[in-house]
Amino acid sequence: MAYIGRTKTPAPLTSADIPDGIVTAADLAPDSVGTSEIADSVTLVTPNLGTPSAVTLTNATFPAGHVIKTVQDQYSGGNSATLTATSTLSRVSDGSSNYNWKGTITSVAASSWVLITVSCSVLVSKTSSSDASGGIGIIRNNGSDVVIYDVGLDNLYFRSGDTTTREYKIQTGISVIDKSPDTGTNTYYLAYKTQSASGYSIVIDSNGDTPTTFILQEIAQ
Repeated sequence: MAYIGRTKTPAPLTSADIPDGIVTAADLAPDSVGTSEIADSVTLVTPNLGTPSAVTLTNATFPAGHVIKTVQDQYSGGNSATLTATSTLSRVSDGSSNYNWKGTITSVAASSWVLITVSCSVLVSKTSSSDASGGIGIIRNNGSDVVIYDVGLDNLYFRSGDTTTREYKIQTGISVIDKSPDTGTNTYYLAYKTQSASGYSIVIDSNGDTPTTFILQEIAQ
């Protein structure tokens, strides 16, 4: 358009001069939009992220109650541990300071719980008419003993009214949650209390047929 006299003073183009919807993706140069042009906290509607080739969930936040991992430790070394009379919960040992009746879970998060499930075989020999009682519990030891589950003397009870030599074999188990595990590695030991009268022998029997098994699960909170 031709002008007589001076031309108009140029004015900058504003968004008001551009009708809505006229600029398309084809009008934008490749890689011309950066993170500074994208609003914070954008809500994606039905996003399709495709199939990721690898995902690292180390710093992921899981819903409360979600099982993060499950591990199993099993001892079937053919050894037995005779449970001597004790009124305090003690870690099960084979008498040589070998505490093989245990389970370990690693990389536990600071806010997680650990569910401990243990099954074991208890062998009881009787040559007396006296009663015998005992209890199986759990101790966490990451440098010092911390009682996780103390059953007292009530979950194993053996009674007989005669002096005939007898032997009982019982498969037993317990399940308990540690609500305050250490961050990182936690090791849990089978522990016991007994009141073994003369003529009784209470033994944890671990062999190929009756292994002692720990199932440990980390649970998000």
